[in-house]
Amino acid sequence: MLRVIAFISLLLSIPTHGCEKQYTFQVGPFFSTTMSVQIWGEFTKEVRRLTQCDIQLISAPSFEEYISQIIHHEHDLYVTPEGYGPSVVKRGLSPILQTQAGITGYIVSRIDIHKNKALFSGTHLVTPSPYTRMYLEAKEWLNKHGLSDTVTLTFSSSHDASILALLNKEAESTAVIDNIYRKLPESIKSNLYTYKLPDIGGGIVSGYKIPPNIRSALIKAKGKIKLSKWRKVYKVKPGKFNDEFEAMFREIELNSKKP
Repeated sequence: MLRVIAFISLLLSIPTHGCEKQYTFQVGPFFSTTMSVQIWGEFTKEVRRLTQCDIQLISAPSFEEYISQIIHHEHDLYVTPEGYGPSVVKRGLSPILQTQAGITGYIVSRIDIHKNKALFSGTHLVTPSPYTRMYLEAKEWLNKHGLSDTVTLTFSSSHDASILALLNKEAESTAVIDNIYRKLPESIKSNLYTYKLPDIGGGIVSGYKIPPNIRSALIKAKGKIKLSKWRKVYKVKPGKFNDEFEAMFREIELNSKKP
């Protein structure tokens, strides 16, 4: 079942006269509803103002449903990780916006790996869904340090839920993006150890059969997105983990065809 973000629906409840149809903008379950509103609320509102079109911000309850809805073109606009780019283009979507630079990721832990790596044995590292770049980078980090067989990877519902799992002592370590880590009070960060991951990529806003006026408004409104800086884009380039993401898309595509 779809989750319309109620705050956005209320925010955008002014009658419109410029469009014959309602447009839906799908965000994945990367963040909690509150954080999704913080990131995309003003952007969505500005696109609505520029076009006088009804734009509904939609959040998928799971990554499986989110990818399935992309495959079946259930919405008009989508924000996806950069790594999904080749897969969404292959399925008929056109890229419109892309982050100008990648997002920094960290392994954040209560354990100092440089002091005693053995302390990681038997611990939990929580990441967002296995459908995320963060999870794949965390797996590489564990492999690099010889911890794959001794540390258990568990999953949270979103990026911000991952840091909460660490703070609530449900896990000893987590993988988190810089935008979330920076929000922590210094009194908390002073008791944590961070290990920088490679650039974990950025995001892409893509659309399915979007008219020129909507595309133009999206580009004009890009400064309202409260996560990184964005630029217009017409093509996506292959990158790290594209094959892994394509395999995920194909699996969901295959399962969605079963009776």
